[in-house]
Amino acid sequence: MLVKRALALVIPLLLLSVMAGMLAGTVHAQESGTNQTGTTEVNVRAGPYDITVVSSLSNLSLGQARFFITVLNVATGEPVRDARVVVRLKGSLNDTQGWANAMYVPSLPEHYEARIVLDAPGTWRVAVEVTSPLGREEVVASTLEVPITQSFTSGSIVFAGVFVLLLLGACYVWWSARRAQRQRLAVGVASEGDPSNAGQDT
Repeated sequence: MLVKRALALVIPLLLLSVMAGMLAGTVHAQESGTNQTGTTEVNVRAGPYDITVVSSLSNLSLGQARFFITVLNVATGEPVRDARVVVRLKGSLNDTQGWANAMYVPSLPEHYEARIVLDAPGTWRVAVEVTSPLGREEVVASTLEVPITQSFTSGSIVFAGVFVLLLLGACYVWWSARRAQRQRLAVGVASEGDPSNAGQDT
């Protein structure tokens, strides 16, 4: 009976913890969804080029950044297909630098695409360099903010809470069983010592 009462106390607490974890996970997913679907678009006219840079902010937490660059000839409005496009990044911490060649993608709309792994938190300045027979130009496209990775997530906190509740529940069951055992022993000793229960000589 005591075990059932203990379980009846622990199970609702576990259910509440699981529901809180699911709610926290939903809120976290909604908040991160803004970053997963968000993009930053910058259009710059530099010399003979009309350059559009779209920075993908998906999973931007010490992860991979993607860049989509459209290069048009200002005079004709046509895509520049034979350019060498380089994406350069410079971090605010220790002047960390990185770069990547953007590859030409012929599918419409025609563009260049690059991916760079950001391995440090902080502010990263994005610059795009375009070189072709029309000339060389470099423009500052945007800045990216990479947050510091947190050591604990909502899932780990909920897991720790559930573990603590399980441990407390097990301790309560053990303590209840020990107390019931001591009570039974005390009742047994009292019954043996009761004179009214002693046999009478015939």
